[in-house]
Amino acid sequence: MTLFDRIFHLPPAHFLLISPDSYRSQRYWDFDEKKAAGDYDYLHPKETLRSLLEEAVRLQLQSDVAVGTCLSGGLDSSSVVALASSMLSHPMKSFSSVYEEPGYDEGHFVELATAAFRAESHIIHPTSDDFLNTLRRITWHMDEPTAGPGVYSQWFVMQEAHNKVKVLLDGQGGDELLGGYHDYFFPYLLCLWNRFRVGKDPRHLARMAREGLQIWQLVKENFLFMGLRPFAGKLLAKVKARAGASPSPSVFCADFEREIALPEAETRACPSGLADPLSRRLYWDVVRDSIPALLHYEDRNSMAFGIEARVPLLDHRIVEFCLGLSPEFKIRGDRTKFLLREVMSDLLPREIVDRRDKKGYPTPLAIWLRDGLYPEIREFLLSPNLQEPPVFDRNKMDVLLKDHRSGRRDLSSEVFRWVTCKLWFQVFLEGGSAFGGRS
Repeated sequence: MTLFDRIFHLPPAHFLLISPDSYRSQRYWDFDEKKAAGDYDYLHPKETLRSLLEEAVRLQLQSDVAVGTCLSGGLDSSSVVALASSMLSHPMKSFSSVYEEPGYDEGHFVELATAAFRAESHIIHPTSDDFLNTLRRITWHMDEPTAGPGVYSQWFVMQEAHNKVKVLLDGQGGDELLGGYHDYFFPYLLCLWNRFRVGKDPRHLARMAREGLQIWQLVKENFLFMGLRPFAGKLLAKVKARAGASPSPSVFCADFEREIALPEAETRACPSGLADPLSRRLYWDVVRDSIPALLHYEDRNSMAFGIEARVPLLDHRIVEFCLGLSPEFKIRGDRTKFLLREVMSDLLPREIVDRRDKKGYPTPLAIWLRDGLYPEIREFLLSPNLQEPPVFDRNKMDVLLKDHRSGRRDLSSEVFRWVTCKLWFQVFLEGGSAFGGRS
């Protein structure tokens, strides 16, 4: 679905077959566990993944124009820089977004990676200056509201790369293939529990307890909520209520909330062989829940500046091989993306290989919304507009904005969604200009 009636996205891994009398979409790729078992050497997973990574990067470096890389300082983007640099006779151009605010500064890891591979580093330091106008332009290019502030940081990376390169490699996909997010710890522990439940071997229970403790020490208070979130909506709300956690805030008008009908998630069964909870979760994140949206953001942000973004980690062979791996090659204790860390340990700085935090495109919107950006955002969200559809309850918004500013809760991601939604209304429904003012 899209936000426009009778306009639809072509689903991932489908093509559209059009004839004079009709049209239909047809899937051209899906994961096949039996085929993967025959195509890839799972007895030597480290060597297989290294070979697949090298081949994917080599293929996607092919270009008649300058090629660079996005570099966040994380494991995935650093792996792409490392492999690409080993194949080039000149320094790779890297492009990074770095903030100085505490908890958002990845500059140290960016410097480690660029120094290790003698990359030509281009670093941009985005600020909250002209935030709404920039986000208005982003929303116009996206064609729809966006889910989180990482798209804002990514915009500036693409802007910095403009006129310097025409192609950018990015590390998108490693998290969804090899369990890089902390959300994946819970389904991984379910895998260990299922092994104990089936085989009654106490060693599986002991391993679950040992690794569960390691994970708890890393993620602490969000552990249960994080694990249950993908599995059950109403059950999770009850668990959170009993645990004293605040429910996700709703700012919809009562009438709109009663009328809205969200589409049901796709019910197609997972391919045979993906019997364990972690592999099933990763499969759906690759084909439906995460990667399609992230690739949408990357494609629109890059093309806004005339750049072709390429994602070698999402080469279909890497996807197939990783989906067919046993859970312990993806997560082991508190180590996410276990196999990728092993594969890249001889190339990457140890400090990057051993990173346990997960930032992605960190954007200090939470800090900005408690400081200089607050009055502007509050005025924008709460100003009445007769042309705007009756979707949001401004009184609810006001209460939650004050809640965020006080520091009681971090609602920055929610506020970002409200802002991009209202900007979308202005640009696409009210005839506003993507560049401020009226068209």
